[in-house]
Formats: sequence, C-alpha cells, structure tokens
Amino acid sequence: MNELIRKENGIFKEYFEGTNGRRRVVCILDNHCVRYMVILDGKLKSRHEFSDNQKEKCFRNATKALNK
Repeated sequence: MNELIRKENGIFKEYFEGTNGRRRVVCILDNHCVRYMVILDGKLKSRHEFSDNQKEKCFRNATKALNK
C-alpha cells in the first residue's frame, strides 16, 4: 500500500504527495484550502475539495485514490 508523504512546499504548510505507477496524488490540508488532486500521466484527472473541518476525510480519501 502506497502512502502520502509530507513534502516541503513554499505556499502550503500541510502538503502531501504520493506516487503509484502512472498515478500521482497531491493532498493539501491547510485552512481554507483542503483538497486532493489525482494526476494521471501528467494530466489532472480529478480534484476534490472539502471544508476546513474535514481534513481527516480528505486525507483518507486521497490515500484511497492513490491506491486504486
């Protein structure tokens, strides 16, 4: 099972990224910006946004998307 790993980012404090073959998932858990994006073959496939109080759900769903 692949996991999201915290990365340094100049804009976001809570920035995670994971790769599974051709699929890359980026997860951002900052206040007023809680979302994850699925990138397939270098193209944005989907983006899912959440409210500030749903950070755990966002991270959980991003991990599921990474391991599809």
